[in-house]
Amino acid sequence: TTTRNYVYDNNFLSNLISAIRIENAKDNRIGSATRGGNDIQRGPGNGIHLTGSEASENRIRNNIIGATFSTFFLNGGHGVIIDNGAHNNRIGGARPRFPDPATPQILLPPTEAERVNGNLITGNGGNGIHIDNAHKNFILGNLIGFANPGRPVQGNEGHGIAIVNGAKENCIGNCVSKTKLNPGYSNHIVNNAGSGIWISGSGTSGNTIRRNEISANKGGHITLDQGANGGIEPPGVFIDVVASRIEGSTPNRGYIELFSDAVGFVGIYHLTAWVGGGEFTIDQANPSASFNALIIESARPIRFGDQYISYSEDRSGNTSEYTHLDLTKP
Repeated sequence: TTTRNYVYDNNFLSNLISAIRIENAKDNRIGSATRGGNDIQRGPGNGIHLTGSEASENRIRNNIIGATFSTFFLNGGHGVIIDNGAHNNRIGGARPRFPDPATPQILLPPTEAERVNGNLITGNGGNGIHIDNAHKNFILGNLIGFANPGRPVQGNEGHGIAIVNGAKENCIGNCVSKTKLNPGYSNHIVNNAGSGIWISGSGTSGNTIRRNEISANKGGHITLDQGANGGIEPPGVFIDVVASRIEGSTPNRGYIELFSDAVGFVGIYHLTAWVGGGEFTIDQANPSASFNALIIESARPIRFGDQYISYSEDRSGNTSEYTHLDLTKP
């Protein structure tokens, strides 16, 4: 088994199948926070492919996969593929928080510091990241499906992230702790032709999505298809503004998060902003009972008249689709 190889500071052009393929190999590093990443674009194939049950503990970070902010050359396939039992790999990593989405800075190319661990994955002909029968992988701190100012919108032609065919227990965003949330783990998933995150198949379960900024994807925020993630239902939610609590009812038990759509449009983006999250407990004998969860880390004030979206997560790590709600009066 090939281990501990380092690939950084390269330009991969015209890749016919995959620019980089790691098959049944572990602990390799593609891109470096200190030595530079790789530019992977202009090929009819995929960007990076991790495959096989022995492909584990590989780290992919600080790479540009697909189009850049100054070019419009696309990869024909998926940006990153993880499949055939590959597990415990990390795509991205903790990085400094991206500029406040309420400012026009978001339209500027990310600086090296802003993507030092995360990858820029946009302009691919397939999905930004495709996880197929692969387990316990971490997708952290990436920019997936952004657009090039002054050029046509060029997110990924498929979904931002697709999880299919029995893939289990993958982590999208900050899944490590509910009380010590690192904003650097958030993925920014914007302007993709499909869903921001698409999960499909009854055997595809335990996939956790937490504290990601997901906006302006043509197929919606999160889509669960064919009973994926245990068929978990989105919550019914009421927000107590004065007490800063999230209340409502849900058949699930675990964790709930709240996002605001109030940022609105900044340039070509319609943005959401994370408001807060809370853990709740429901009596298992009455699993459809109401819940009352304190917002444990409020990032922005809750205001009447704003649009909000929310989702819940059960004890098995399954994340639901979003619920839309509107605070129109006290």
